[in-house]
Amino acid sequence: MLRKSVLTLACVTFASAAPLHAQPTPPPCDLGPHIVLCDQFSSDLSPKARQQLDRILMAYTNCGRASVMLTGHKDTLHTASQAMSVSEKRNTNVAIYLINKGMPGARISAAALGKTRPRANPPKGTFASENRSVEIVFRPAGY
Repeated sequence: MLRKSVLTLACVTFASAAPLHAQPTPPPCDLGPHIVLCDQFSSDLSPKARQQLDRILMAYTNCGRASVMLTGHKDTLHTASQAMSVSEKRNTNVAIYLINKGMPGARISAAALGKTRPRANPPKGTFASENRSVEIVFRPAGY
């Protein structure tokens, strides 16, 4: 009888033991800014821009229900109204791409800055690719 009790106790102990390995901690949310460069004179998304957006979408999976802010920039090559229009179109194309890949559209907001607030200030007569971009920033829920 004693032998049966010892075996039963041993089985119960092993069956209820917690696993020894801990669950991995997910990587933290990378709030950004994430920069998507655009081609000069274009609001279309290049293959390279699409790859960058795919990486940004992967980063977003670690951000829970964060909101997404798009900020479109344009270099000084065009008039103010043309630059604003290109910035708006770039924001729209980025938003459509993100939504088509599963990002909730209700979490996306956008601001087109045209050439009013450049990301970079290159020497006069030159242009910086950073100013032909859409900047993406995540804001955690509740901000």
